[in-house]
Amino acid sequence: MPTFKEEAAEIYAGVGAALAAADEAKLRQLTTPSCFATMAASLRERPAGQRHKWTTLDVATSVVQVRIGHNASQPERQFAQVTCSLDAKLVWTISDKKGARIGGLGSKDAPHQTLDWWVFERCIASPPEPPRWRLKERIALPKREEKGGPTVKDAEL
Repeated sequence: MPTFKEEAAEIYAGVGAALAAADEAKLRQLTTPSCFATMAASLRERPAGQRHKWTTLDVATSVVQVRIGHNASQPERQFAQVTCSLDAKLVWTISDKKGARIGGLGSKDAPHQTLDWWVFERCIASPPEPPRWRLKERIALPKREEKGGPTVKDAEL
């Protein structure tokens, strides 16, 4: 766990870059199968000709919750899950076929500040290969209201 926060920040940046580049092989390495299926489907829905670019400038990771569990039908398959808040500065650009910017968030001079909540998962029971953390789920938080912000209780899993 000593390097977990750094690894989580690297996964965050890697997932964003892989989504932008439509790199399904890299995305498959960084996510669990269920998470990959959802993200790959979103890539296939992307309009033809769009080009995406993602640059993560800074990520501060905070551990919110740690869980240890196992698969109900296979108790020997134990796993750890860590829920984190990721406070990041990023630039995401969407360009059309001609290279003109048509969307995205932030700019080099004024990066977009975002707060994401992600669940990372890792096998902890003698896997055949060295265990690695992967994105299991992105928790969608409701939009912030004028008074007070979202809480973990309000999150949709």
